[in-house]
Amino acid sequence: MTISLFTDDATARDELSKRAIPHMVLSEGCDQSLTVPPTFEFGANATDCALGRFRVNGNAIVTGGPGTPGLTACTALLEHGISGLAIFDVNAAQSERQLVSLKKRFPSRIIVCFQVDLTDETAVQQAVDNAAKTLGPLNHLPCFSGIVGCVNAMDMSAAQWRRIMDVNTTGSFLCTRAVARKMAKQGT
Repeated sequence: MTISLFTDDATARDELSKRAIPHMVLSEGCDQSLTVPPTFEFGANATDCALGRFRVNGNAIVTGGPGTPGLTACTALLEHGISGLAIFDVNAAQSERQLVSLKKRFPSRIIVCFQVDLTDETAVQQAVDNAAKTLGPLNHLPCFSGIVGCVNAMDMSAAQWRRIMDVNTTGSFLCTRAVARKMAKQGT
């Protein structure tokens, strides 16, 4: 049954009280969990414990990778052990210099860049599928794509506002949904 948010129908409004609100169950850290904490030998040195605790396994997609926050995240993920990295950017050519630098610094890792308009649902899904084909199972999605609106709100047009919201909010949602669906299908 579809319930409109803007209805005067009392029956439809009564149905709202019968809905189950989605919820999540957090990991308890048991051996069957996908997020089991690493175990360390008693007496292991502190450096090895810290390296193990902060190790990042698997593959990641980073949106907005060529920007300063995104590039910093890409570098940190690679430094902490990520196997494969896909950078999503609206202008892949602009990312070329950073991509070459990352590949030179981390030659044993798979590092690719996909040109994708994050506001295009079909393009996002195709890019996620291509990333999974190239890297293997996906495990992480830090989102850094965004437009900075350096315009006084009183002077900003509705079109400017919509564009910012479309890239910053809808783009992150579309990527998150596509990657979450892929991860659920993969069991990661």
